[in-house]
Amino acid sequence: MLLPYFSEQDDSLVRQGAVRDYLGLQTVWSSVARQLEPNLSGQVTNIQGIKAVGLIYQIMNNHFDADLEKNRRLFFCYMEGLFEYFLVHELGQSACYGARSLSGDKENIEINLKGGTVVMGLYQYYRGTCRRAGILDDEWHLDSNLATIYQNLIPSEKTVQKLLASFKTLMKEKRNRFSPSIIMQDEAIRSIFSTVFSPSNSQISRYLENIFYKDKNIKIYASSCSIVVHGEDEEIEGSRAYQIYQKLLSQSADYPRIGAMQNFLDCEPFLCLLDDMFHSLLNAESLGKFETLSILKESTVIEKAQAFIKLDQVSHSEFSSARFKELYQLAHMIIAKQWRDFASMLFQYHEQIMLARKLGPVAMIEGEKVVSIQDIGRYDDELLSERINNQHVWNNGYYIYATASIYSQIQEELKGAA
Repeated sequence: MLLPYFSEQDDSLVRQGAVRDYLGLQTVWSSVARQLEPNLSGQVTNIQGIKAVGLIYQIMNNHFDADLEKNRRLFFCYMEGLFEYFLVHELGQSACYGARSLSGDKENIEINLKGGTVVMGLYQYYRGTCRRAGILDDEWHLDSNLATIYQNLIPSEKTVQKLLASFKTLMKEKRNRFSPSIIMQDEAIRSIFSTVFSPSNSQISRYLENIFYKDKNIKIYASSCSIVVHGEDEEIEGSRAYQIYQKLLSQSADYPRIGAMQNFLDCEPFLCLLDDMFHSLLNAESLGKFETLSILKESTVIEKAQAFIKLDQVSHSEFSSARFKELYQLAHMIIAKQWRDFASMLFQYHEQIMLARKLGPVAMIEGEKVVSIQDIGRYDDELLSERINNQHVWNNGYYIYATASIYSQIQEELKGAA
Protein backbone atom coordinates (compact mmCIF):
# COMPACT_ATOMS: atom_id res chain seq x y z
CA MET A 1 0.00 0.00 0.00
CA LEU A 2 1.35 3.45 -0.93
CA LEU A 3 1.21 6.04 1.84
CA PRO A 4 1.20 9.82 1.27
CA TYR A 5 4.46 10.77 2.97
CA PHE A 6 6.92 13.18 1.41
CA SER A 7 9.44 12.69 4.21
CA GLU A 8 9.09 10.65 7.38
CA GLN A 9 5.98 8.63 8.19
CA ASP A 10 3.32 10.67 10.00
CA ASP A 11 1.90 8.35 12.66
CA SER A 12 -1.12 10.62 13.16
CA LEU A 13 -2.29 9.65 9.68
CA VAL A 14 -2.28 5.94 10.32
CA ARG A 15 -3.47 5.65 13.91
CA GLN A 16 -6.71 3.99 12.92
CA GLY A 17 -8.43 0.89 14.09
CA ALA A 18 -11.74 -0.92 14.20
CA VAL A 19 -13.94 1.26 16.41
CA ARG A 20 -17.73 1.29 16.60
CA ASP A 21 -18.39 3.73 19.42
CA TYR A 22 -17.03 6.88 17.77
CA LEU A 23 -18.38 9.18 20.49
CA GLY A 24 -17.47 7.13 23.56
CA LEU A 25 -21.12 6.84 24.52
CA GLN A 26 -20.90 3.32 25.92
CA THR A 27 -19.14 4.48 29.07
CA VAL A 28 -21.72 7.26 29.52
CA TRP A 29 -24.51 4.75 29.14
CA SER A 30 -22.84 2.32 31.55
CA SER A 31 -22.59 4.95 34.28
CA VAL A 32 -26.36 5.47 34.10
CA ALA A 33 -27.20 1.77 33.81
CA ARG A 34 -25.04 1.01 36.85
CA GLN A 35 -27.51 2.89 39.04
CA LEU A 36 -30.08 0.18 38.28
CA GLU A 37 -27.76 -2.80 37.90
CA PRO A 38 -24.89 -2.21 40.34
CA ASN A 39 -23.10 -5.53 39.94
CA LEU A 40 -23.34 -7.05 36.49
CA SER A 41 -21.30 -6.07 33.49
CA GLY A 42 -23.33 -5.81 30.30
CA GLN A 43 -21.41 -8.79 28.88
CA VAL A 44 -22.20 -11.10 31.80
CA THR A 45 -25.08 -13.28 30.66
CA ASN A 46 -24.28 -16.78 31.96
CA ILE A 47 -24.19 -17.75 35.63
CA GLN A 48 -21.84 -20.62 34.73
CA GLY A 49 -19.16 -17.99 34.09
CA ILE A 50 -19.66 -16.60 37.58
CA LYS A 51 -19.36 -20.11 38.99
CA ALA A 52 -16.17 -20.61 36.95
CA VAL A 53 -14.51 -17.48 38.36
CA GLY A 54 -15.34 -18.74 41.86
CA LEU A 55 -13.85 -22.16 41.13
CA ILE A 56 -10.67 -20.65 39.67
CA TYR A 57 -10.05 -18.49 42.74
CA GLN A 58 -10.97 -21.33 45.11
CA ILE A 59 -8.20 -23.41 43.56
CA MET A 60 -5.68 -20.55 43.31
CA ASN A 61 -6.17 -19.47 46.93
CA ASN A 62 -6.20 -22.93 48.51
CA HIS A 63 -4.22 -25.38 46.35
CA PHE A 64 -1.28 -23.46 44.85
CA ASP A 65 2.39 -24.12 45.52
CA ALA A 66 5.25 -21.63 45.00
CA ASP A 67 5.68 -22.48 41.29
CA LEU A 68 2.02 -21.94 40.54
CA GLU A 69 1.94 -18.67 42.48
CA LYS A 70 4.30 -17.23 39.88
CA ASN A 71 1.84 -18.13 37.12
CA ARG A 72 -1.55 -17.08 38.46
CA ARG A 73 -2.58 -15.17 35.33
CA LEU A 74 -1.49 -18.01 33.05
CA PHE A 75 -3.39 -20.52 35.20
CA PHE A 76 -6.50 -18.37 34.91
CA CYS A 77 -6.15 -18.46 31.11
CA TYR A 78 -5.77 -22.24 31.03
CA MET A 79 -8.76 -22.72 33.31
CA GLU A 80 -10.86 -20.27 31.33
CA GLY A 81 -10.19 -22.09 28.06
CA LEU A 82 -10.86 -25.47 29.66
CA PHE A 83 -14.10 -24.22 31.23
CA GLU A 84 -15.41 -22.72 27.98
CA TYR A 85 -14.60 -25.98 26.20
CA PHE A 86 -16.47 -27.97 28.84
CA LEU A 87 -19.43 -25.59 28.66
CA VAL A 88 -19.79 -25.86 24.88
CA HIS A 89 -18.70 -29.41 24.10
CA GLU A 90 -19.64 -31.29 27.26
CA LEU A 91 -22.73 -29.45 28.53
CA GLY A 92 -23.93 -28.27 25.11
CA GLN A 93 -24.40 -24.69 26.31
CA SER A 94 -23.38 -21.37 24.79
CA ALA A 95 -19.91 -20.05 25.54
CA CYS A 96 -19.60 -17.15 27.95
CA TYR A 97 -17.21 -15.43 25.57
CA GLY A 98 -15.30 -16.25 22.39
CA ALA A 99 -17.39 -19.03 20.85
CA ARG A 100 -15.55 -18.80 17.52
CA SER A 101 -12.43 -20.26 19.10
CA LEU A 102 -14.40 -23.34 20.11
CA SER A 103 -16.02 -24.26 16.80
CA GLY A 104 -15.27 -27.59 15.15
CA ASP A 105 -14.69 -31.16 16.22
CA LYS A 106 -14.16 -31.14 19.97
CA GLU A 107 -11.37 -33.72 19.83
CA ASN A 108 -9.28 -31.51 17.56
CA ILE A 109 -9.87 -28.12 19.19
CA GLU A 110 -6.74 -26.36 20.36
CA ILE A 111 -7.01 -23.34 22.65
CA ASN A 112 -4.66 -20.53 21.63
CA LEU A 113 -4.07 -18.21 24.59
CA LYS A 114 -2.75 -15.43 22.37
CA GLY A 115 -4.98 -15.77 19.36
CA GLY A 116 -8.49 -16.33 20.65
CA THR A 117 -11.06 -14.39 22.65
CA VAL A 118 -12.06 -17.52 24.52
CA VAL A 119 -9.54 -16.62 27.24
CA MET A 120 -10.63 -13.03 27.80
CA GLY A 121 -14.25 -12.99 28.87
CA LEU A 122 -14.08 -14.38 32.38
CA TYR A 123 -11.04 -12.35 33.35
CA GLN A 124 -12.26 -9.14 31.75
CA TYR A 125 -15.98 -9.14 32.53
CA TYR A 126 -17.10 -11.90 34.89
CA ARG A 127 -14.27 -11.32 37.35
CA GLY A 128 -15.24 -7.65 37.72
CA THR A 129 -18.84 -8.62 38.35
CA CYS A 130 -17.75 -11.04 41.10
CA ARG A 131 -15.71 -8.29 42.74
CA ARG A 132 -18.50 -5.68 42.58
CA ALA A 133 -21.00 -8.15 44.02
CA GLY A 134 -18.72 -9.05 46.94
CA ILE A 135 -18.10 -12.62 45.76
CA LEU A 136 -14.41 -11.65 45.64
CA ASP A 137 -12.87 -9.07 47.95
CA ASP A 138 -10.25 -6.46 47.05
CA GLU A 139 -7.46 -9.00 47.66
CA TRP A 140 -9.18 -11.54 45.36
CA HIS A 141 -10.19 -13.81 48.21
CA LEU A 142 -13.43 -15.72 47.81
CA ASP A 143 -16.34 -14.99 50.14
CA SER A 144 -16.11 -17.58 52.92
CA ASN A 145 -19.67 -18.84 52.38
CA LEU A 146 -19.01 -19.61 48.71
CA ALA A 147 -15.56 -21.03 49.50
CA THR A 148 -17.22 -23.55 51.83
CA ILE A 149 -19.64 -24.58 49.08
CA TYR A 150 -16.76 -25.20 46.65
CA GLN A 151 -14.80 -27.07 49.28
CA ASN A 152 -17.76 -29.45 49.68
CA LEU A 153 -18.33 -29.79 45.92
CA ILE A 154 -14.75 -30.51 44.83
CA PRO A 155 -14.36 -34.31 44.95
CA SER A 156 -10.92 -34.43 46.61
CA GLU A 157 -7.53 -32.78 46.91
CA LYS A 158 -6.15 -35.53 44.69
CA THR A 159 -8.39 -34.52 41.78
CA VAL A 160 -7.31 -30.89 42.08
CA GLN A 161 -3.64 -31.89 42.06
CA LYS A 162 -4.23 -33.89 38.87
CA LEU A 163 -5.67 -30.79 37.25
CA LEU A 164 -2.77 -28.64 38.45
CA ALA A 165 -0.23 -31.21 37.25
CA SER A 166 -1.64 -31.03 33.72
CA PHE A 167 -1.18 -27.25 33.71
CA LYS A 168 2.28 -27.39 35.32
CA THR A 169 3.51 -29.35 32.32
CA LEU A 170 2.17 -26.69 29.98
CA MET A 171 3.73 -23.94 32.08
CA LYS A 172 7.16 -25.58 32.11
CA GLU A 173 7.07 -25.81 28.32
CA LYS A 174 5.74 -22.21 28.16
CA ARG A 175 2.98 -23.36 25.86
CA ASN A 176 0.34 -20.88 24.71
CA ARG A 177 -1.64 -23.63 23.02
CA PHE A 178 -3.22 -26.70 24.55
CA SER A 179 -5.80 -29.36 23.73
CA PRO A 180 -8.67 -29.33 26.25
CA SER A 181 -9.97 -32.73 25.10
CA ILE A 182 -6.72 -34.38 26.24
CA ILE A 183 -7.02 -32.89 29.74
CA MET A 184 -10.70 -33.81 29.93
CA GLN A 185 -9.93 -37.46 29.19
CA ASP A 186 -9.06 -37.80 32.87
CA GLU A 187 -12.28 -38.73 34.65
CA ALA A 188 -11.11 -37.24 37.95
CA ILE A 189 -10.59 -33.84 36.33
CA ARG A 190 -13.94 -34.11 34.53
CA SER A 191 -15.62 -34.80 37.88
CA ILE A 192 -14.59 -31.34 39.18
CA PHE A 193 -16.30 -29.61 36.27
CA SER A 194 -19.36 -31.86 36.10
CA THR A 195 -20.01 -31.39 39.83
CA VAL A 196 -19.53 -27.61 40.00
CA PHE A 197 -21.41 -26.80 36.80
CA SER A 198 -24.27 -29.24 37.19
CA PRO A 199 -27.56 -27.29 36.90
CA SER A 200 -29.22 -29.81 39.23
CA ASN A 201 -27.07 -28.65 42.17
CA SER A 202 -28.62 -25.50 43.59
CA GLN A 203 -26.06 -24.66 46.30
CA ILE A 204 -24.24 -22.02 44.26
CA SER A 205 -27.41 -20.62 42.66
CA ARG A 206 -28.96 -20.20 46.12
CA TYR A 207 -25.84 -18.33 47.18
CA LEU A 208 -26.00 -16.12 44.04
CA GLU A 209 -29.69 -15.42 44.64
CA ASN A 210 -28.82 -14.02 48.05
CA ILE A 211 -25.84 -12.04 46.74
CA PHE A 212 -27.48 -10.40 43.75
CA TYR A 213 -30.98 -9.94 45.15
CA LYS A 214 -30.57 -9.36 48.86
CA ASP A 215 -31.95 -5.89 48.06
CA LYS A 216 -35.58 -6.66 47.25
CA ASN A 217 -35.82 -3.57 45.04
CA ILE A 218 -33.06 -4.87 42.78
CA LYS A 219 -34.90 -8.18 42.63
CA ILE A 220 -38.10 -6.38 41.56
CA TYR A 221 -36.14 -4.64 38.80
CA ALA A 222 -34.45 -7.88 37.68
CA SER A 223 -37.78 -9.70 37.65
CA SER A 224 -39.30 -6.93 35.52
CA CYS A 225 -36.38 -7.15 33.07
CA SER A 226 -36.90 -10.90 32.79
CA ILE A 227 -40.64 -10.55 32.17
CA VAL A 228 -40.15 -7.92 29.45
CA VAL A 229 -37.18 -9.54 27.71
CA HIS A 230 -38.78 -12.96 27.59
CA GLY A 231 -42.02 -11.56 26.24
CA GLU A 232 -44.25 -12.62 29.08
CA ASP A 233 -46.24 -9.38 28.79
CA GLU A 234 -46.71 -8.19 25.20
CA GLU A 235 -49.30 -5.48 25.91
CA ILE A 236 -46.81 -2.67 26.67
CA GLU A 237 -45.29 -0.87 23.68
CA GLY A 238 -42.09 1.14 23.37
CA SER A 239 -38.44 0.31 24.04
CA ARG A 240 -37.48 -2.48 26.39
CA ALA A 241 -36.49 0.11 28.99
CA TYR A 242 -39.83 1.92 28.69
CA GLN A 243 -41.68 -1.40 29.08
CA ILE A 244 -39.65 -2.15 32.22
CA TYR A 245 -40.48 1.32 33.52
CA GLN A 246 -44.19 0.66 33.03
CA LYS A 247 -43.89 -2.76 34.62
CA LEU A 248 -42.23 -1.25 37.71
CA LEU A 249 -44.98 1.35 38.01
CA SER A 250 -47.66 -1.33 37.78
CA GLN A 251 -45.99 -3.49 40.44
CA SER A 252 -45.30 -0.76 42.97
CA ALA A 253 -46.55 2.83 42.90
CA ASP A 254 -43.80 3.96 45.27
CA TYR A 255 -40.94 1.85 43.89
CA PRO A 256 -37.87 3.65 45.32
CA ARG A 257 -35.65 3.17 42.26
CA ILE A 258 -38.13 4.61 39.78
CA GLY A 259 -36.04 7.80 39.65
CA ALA A 260 -33.01 5.84 38.45
CA MET A 261 -35.24 4.21 35.85
CA GLN A 262 -36.35 7.67 34.68
CA ASN A 263 -32.70 8.71 34.33
CA PHE A 264 -32.23 5.60 32.22
CA LEU A 265 -35.07 6.77 29.92
CA ASP A 266 -33.87 10.38 29.72
CA CYS A 267 -30.29 9.45 28.84
CA GLU A 268 -30.45 6.76 26.19
CA PRO A 269 -32.54 8.49 23.46
CA PHE A 270 -30.19 11.50 23.56
CA LEU A 271 -27.11 9.29 23.20
CA CYS A 272 -28.74 7.64 20.20
CA LEU A 273 -29.56 11.11 18.82
CA LEU A 274 -25.89 12.18 19.02
CA ASP A 275 -24.85 9.05 17.17
CA ASP A 276 -27.50 9.71 14.50
CA MET A 277 -26.42 13.36 14.19
CA PHE A 278 -22.81 12.26 13.72
CA HIS A 279 -23.87 10.01 10.84
CA SER A 280 -26.13 12.73 9.41
CA LEU A 281 -23.13 15.06 9.26
CA LEU A 282 -21.07 12.41 7.48
CA ASN A 283 -23.86 11.85 4.95
CA ALA A 284 -24.37 15.60 4.38
CA GLU A 285 -20.67 16.10 3.61
CA SER A 286 -21.00 19.86 4.21
CA LEU A 287 -22.19 22.12 7.02
CA GLY A 288 -24.48 24.03 4.69
CA LYS A 289 -26.34 20.90 3.64
CA PHE A 290 -26.50 19.65 7.22
CA GLU A 291 -28.19 22.87 8.37
CA THR A 292 -30.98 22.38 5.83
CA LEU A 293 -31.78 18.76 6.72
CA SER A 294 -35.48 18.26 7.38
CA ILE A 295 -34.75 15.94 10.33
CA LEU A 296 -33.40 18.91 12.31
CA LYS A 297 -36.90 20.39 12.34
CA GLU A 298 -38.41 17.35 14.05
CA SER A 299 -39.80 18.04 17.52
CA THR A 300 -38.25 14.83 18.85
CA VAL A 301 -34.76 16.33 18.36
CA ILE A 302 -35.48 19.11 20.87
CA GLU A 303 -37.44 16.82 23.20
CA LYS A 304 -34.58 14.32 23.50
CA ALA A 305 -32.11 17.12 24.27
CA GLN A 306 -34.45 18.64 26.86
CA ALA A 307 -34.96 15.29 28.57
CA PHE A 308 -31.20 14.73 28.79
CA ILE A 309 -30.55 18.18 30.30
CA LYS A 310 -32.82 17.25 33.22
CA LEU A 311 -30.02 14.95 34.41
CA ASP A 312 -28.01 18.07 35.28
CA GLN A 313 -30.44 18.60 38.18
CA VAL A 314 -30.12 15.04 39.53
CA SER A 315 -28.14 14.75 42.74
CA HIS A 316 -25.60 12.22 41.53
CA SER A 317 -21.86 12.81 41.13
CA GLU A 318 -21.74 11.03 37.77
CA PHE A 319 -24.09 13.57 36.19
CA SER A 320 -21.76 16.45 37.09
CA SER A 321 -18.65 14.86 35.56
CA ALA A 322 -16.62 16.58 32.85
CA ARG A 323 -17.98 14.15 30.25
CA PHE A 324 -21.60 14.93 31.11
CA LYS A 325 -20.94 18.67 31.12
CA GLU A 326 -19.71 18.43 27.52
CA LEU A 327 -22.84 16.51 26.60
CA TYR A 328 -25.04 19.13 28.28
CA GLN A 329 -23.36 21.77 26.10
CA LEU A 330 -24.21 19.80 22.99
CA ALA A 331 -27.81 19.43 24.19
CA HIS A 332 -28.12 23.18 24.76
CA MET A 333 -26.79 23.86 21.25
CA ILE A 334 -29.44 21.53 19.82
CA ILE A 335 -32.21 23.34 21.71
CA ALA A 336 -30.89 26.70 20.50
CA LYS A 337 -30.56 25.26 16.95
CA GLN A 338 -26.94 26.40 16.77
CA TRP A 339 -26.17 23.74 14.21
CA ARG A 340 -22.72 24.92 13.11
CA ASP A 341 -21.50 25.27 16.69
CA PHE A 342 -23.03 21.90 17.46
CA ALA A 343 -21.29 20.23 14.51
CA SER A 344 -17.94 21.77 15.42
CA MET A 345 -18.17 20.73 19.07
CA LEU A 346 -19.43 17.23 18.21
CA PHE A 347 -16.40 16.60 15.99
CA GLN A 348 -14.04 18.06 18.61
CA TYR A 349 -15.63 15.76 21.17
CA HIS A 350 -15.18 12.82 18.76
CA GLU A 351 -11.51 13.68 18.22
CA GLN A 352 -10.88 13.84 21.99
CA ILE A 353 -12.41 10.41 22.46
CA MET A 354 -10.36 8.88 19.66
CA LEU A 355 -7.10 10.50 20.81
CA ALA A 356 -7.67 9.12 24.30
CA ARG A 357 -7.75 5.68 22.66
CA LYS A 358 -4.52 6.52 20.80
CA LEU A 359 -6.45 6.58 17.53
CA GLY A 360 -7.14 9.27 15.00
CA PRO A 361 -10.60 10.69 14.20
CA VAL A 362 -12.69 8.94 11.56
CA ALA A 363 -13.87 12.30 10.17
CA MET A 364 -13.23 16.02 10.59
CA ILE A 365 -14.53 19.42 9.46
CA GLU A 366 -12.39 21.40 7.03
CA GLY A 367 -13.94 24.78 6.36
CA GLU A 368 -17.42 23.99 5.07
CA LYS A 369 -16.70 20.35 4.29
CA VAL A 370 -17.20 17.25 6.40
CA VAL A 371 -14.29 15.01 5.43
CA SER A 372 -14.28 11.26 6.09
CA ILE A 373 -10.85 9.85 6.92
CA GLN A 374 -12.02 6.27 7.32
CA ASP A 375 -14.65 4.35 5.41
CA ILE A 376 -17.01 3.42 8.23
CA GLY A 377 -20.42 1.81 8.29
CA ARG A 378 -23.17 4.39 7.94
CA TYR A 379 -26.94 4.63 8.29
CA ASP A 380 -28.82 5.89 5.24
CA ASP A 381 -30.81 9.13 5.51
CA GLU A 382 -34.18 7.38 5.57
CA LEU A 383 -33.18 5.18 8.49
CA LEU A 384 -31.68 8.16 10.34
CA SER A 385 -34.92 10.10 9.94
CA GLU A 386 -36.91 7.14 11.23
CA ARG A 387 -34.63 6.72 14.25
CA ILE A 388 -34.63 10.41 15.14
CA ASN A 389 -38.43 10.52 14.96
CA ASN A 390 -38.71 7.53 17.29
CA GLN A 391 -39.11 8.52 20.95
CA HIS A 392 -38.16 5.03 22.09
CA VAL A 393 -35.07 4.29 20.00
CA TRP A 394 -32.70 2.13 22.03
CA ASN A 395 -29.19 0.94 21.11
CA ASN A 396 -27.77 -0.32 24.37
CA GLY A 397 -29.93 -3.16 25.57
CA TYR A 398 -27.09 -5.26 26.91
CA TYR A 399 -27.50 -4.29 30.57
CA ILE A 400 -31.20 -5.10 30.40
CA TYR A 401 -30.52 -8.45 28.75
CA ALA A 402 -27.70 -9.29 31.18
CA THR A 403 -29.99 -8.62 34.15
CA ALA A 404 -32.85 -10.62 32.63
CA SER A 405 -30.55 -13.50 31.71
CA ILE A 406 -28.81 -13.90 35.07
CA TYR A 407 -32.04 -13.51 37.03
CA SER A 408 -33.94 -16.08 34.93
CA GLN A 409 -31.07 -18.60 35.06
CA ILE A 410 -30.83 -18.40 38.84
CA GLN A 411 -34.59 -18.81 39.19
CA GLU A 412 -34.58 -21.73 36.75
CA GLU A 413 -31.88 -23.57 38.69
CA LEU A 414 -33.69 -22.96 41.98
CA LYS A 415 -36.93 -24.18 40.48
CA GLY A 416 -35.27 -27.28 39.04
CA ALA A 417 -33.77 -28.16 42.41
CA ALA A 418 -36.98 -27.55 44.36
